[in-house]
Amino acid sequence: MYYLKAVKKIPLSKPYDVQSILGATNIEVSERQHAKIPPRLATMQLRSLYTVRFFYPDGWSVELTGPGGTEEQHYYFAEGRCEGSLAGRFRAGNHPRRRTDHTYAMNMQGFIETDDGALVMVDYQGYGRAYPPGRRQVVGAAWHTTSHEKYRFLNNSICVLTGEVRVPSPPPEPLEQKDVQLMFDVAELIWEPPGD
Repeated sequence: MYYLKAVKKIPLSKPYDVQSILGATNIEVSERQHAKIPPRLATMQLRSLYTVRFFYPDGWSVELTGPGGTEEQHYYFAEGRCEGSLAGRFRAGNHPRRRTDHTYAMNMQGFIETDDGALVMVDYQGYGRAYPPGRRQVVGAAWHTTSHEKYRFLNNSICVLTGEVRVPSPPPEPLEQKDVQLMFDVAELIWEPPGD
């Protein structure tokens, strides 16, 4: 288990400033004593499904400031491609809220048009962490809906995802949102009977 301690606050500007894309604060990660994981939970299985790579060609945001700090509401169009068990064109809209701790609360819906002719709707929920700069971490859950026989198993599956927000190194001047690539690995959680 880890906790975060903000070392330095960096003011942000609009619309796409470098610190917003790279990570808004310098973060120091410290380790606490790990809790024991029950043996049954340590054996939960994941089955890799696909990797999606995409970028945001367009995006907008609104900043709300009040007594509790500043939050932001964003909207981005996503374009990309999936490779793996599901392979094809990816399109989505992400409308995350950026919290006062600079974490993005991902709220993305869209679709995959697979190379074999299926339409798979996707719903991604999760967190875009504010660290580390240049390779911000993403964690979340994914749901899929389709009428295509080959992928119907996804209609009753819960998936997890991990990923990164990747800024080119060195970043171009000026750095724009469309220069940043996002990459998620999506895996299905495999059902197993609970232990006694």
